[in-house]
Amino acid sequence: MKQLSEIIEDIKSIISNDVIYDQDVAKAIGLTQTNLAARKMRDNIPYEEIIDFCHNNDVDVDNLLYHSNRKNKIMFPDEQILAFDKIMRKIARHVAYDIGNETKMTDKVIAAALEMPYPTFATCKQRNNVPHDYIIKFCAKRGILMNEIFCGQSFGLVSK
Repeated sequence: MKQLSEIIEDIKSIISNDVIYDQDVAKAIGLTQTNLAARKMRDNIPYEEIIDFCHNNDVDVDNLLYHSNRKNKIMFPDEQILAFDKIMRKIARHVAYDIGNETKMTDKVIAAALEMPYPTFATCKQRNNVPHDYIIKFCAKRGILMNEIFCGQSFGLVSK
């Protein structure tokens, strides 16, 4: 996965061919300049904002977040990013494939597959708050395209 500073530089090139600054990137992804600067210092990637930016600007999120040079870029469709329940159903499908269908897909099984503490999972579910960082790590470990999980497109495994 790329460092936040690399992602910021890539977003700059997406936004404009002219010289632009981090403050322009912050505005483009919906953060304040101060918030982006603090995140950049800690290398704390604002996943939700970057995914929204990709969705709104037809940018391939996999290419933006990873060192990926796939020739056939997959863009977000003109639809809303899926909510928690739909995303978790997609995660459950991948988990069932990994472990076989002999295990019942409970929230605890899905949380464990995401390497996410169950209380955190339960809170996210209650608030319909998608745990982007856990899902992105889950996708990266399994070679799953994030477009498939977040936007409902089905593409299978990432081609290398």
